[in-house]
Amino acid sequence: MRRSLNYFTVVCCCLLISGCMGTFDYRVPADAAIAKHQYDCTVVVENFKDNRPEIGSNKMFFSWIPLMPFGWGYYNRPEDGKFYLSIQSFKFYPTVQLAEAAEMSLKYSKLFKNIYFLKQYTEIKPDYIFTGIIESTLYRQKMFTYCLSFFGSLLWLIGAPAGWTENQIEIDFILKSAKDNKTIWTYNAKNSEDEVEWFYYQGHSS
Repeated sequence: MRRSLNYFTVVCCCLLISGCMGTFDYRVPADAAIAKHQYDCTVVVENFKDNRPEIGSNKMFFSWIPLMPFGWGYYNRPEDGKFYLSIQSFKFYPTVQLAEAAEMSLKYSKLFKNIYFLKQYTEIKPDYIFTGIIESTLYRQKMFTYCLSFFGSLLWLIGAPAGWTENQIEIDFILKSAKDNKTIWTYNAKNSEDEVEWFYYQGHSS
């Protein structure tokens, strides 16, 4: 079971990173792995716990200072951010949405016979509890003005990169016995994606 869970969490984490920007809408892909052996037990998925730092930094205004090539910023909790390079807003409710995504992936994997989301089924008597601790959803960005202040943005119109963004995600997945709350299995999963942003592709970040 440990090997099957390790494989599931790696796949799940790699997929979650692609859904953090904008409105979170996780779908299990058609080619996701399905377990060869199913365990005859009931698992409930709890809302994840949030262990992310609250601090962030927005120095994007440096990009408008002459001779500065770019401005930069980062948000440890991007849903609380004030300015984004490539999107208008970052609608993300990680403790619930990441738990729902994990529930969906577990159901699709058929690793366990019964999977329930604890928020929806309060009367279930499970064998195991699946949860997670969110360590990071860091969002970093740079806006390029090529040392030309406001005039640098004119270069975006002719195809120069407007900036750069990176999404990171790190979650500690935990499986506990419902009988005695003993930890059965843990796995630290992390992934990141970065991309160059272009003026004509705003709103299409991963």
